[in-house]
Amino acid sequence: MNRMSVCRTAGRRDFFDPEYAQLRQRNKAVIRRSQIRRRHRAAVLRRRFRAGITMVFLLLCLLLILSGTHRPTSAQSLRESSRVHYTSVVVSAGDTIWSIAEETQADSGFRTLKEYTRAIRQLNGRSSSRIYPGETLILPVR
Repeated sequence: MNRMSVCRTAGRRDFFDPEYAQLRQRNKAVIRRSQIRRRHRAAVLRRRFRAGITMVFLLLCLLLILSGTHRPTSAQSLRESSRVHYTSVVVSAGDTIWSIAEETQADSGFRTLKEYTRAIRQLNGRSSSRIYPGETLILPVR
């Protein structure tokens, strides 16, 4: 060997040295294991994130359902609510749905007279406020 070739290889290990080959294999295995762990950890974090998002979505849906955001209209609440009681009134001459509603609104539980008259008309199947003496109207009372 000449002096030049000795200088070039003196600081490096021989590529074909069995100890060096084993060391390289161990390093490759360590690197592979760390890559696998990193990928596995990323996959676990993705699954947890998706599960968390799903749980938040389900909780929001449950909250919306339980909060009662769906409120029935006044006519639906009259038909569906078991707390509503009914009374009947015979119409006399000169009575209007408005005047009957004014007399009985205190017991009705409705906020406005307009809402109460609308409920009376819907309950009795009326499209207009026209009534005649001798008719019987059903009134909601809470």
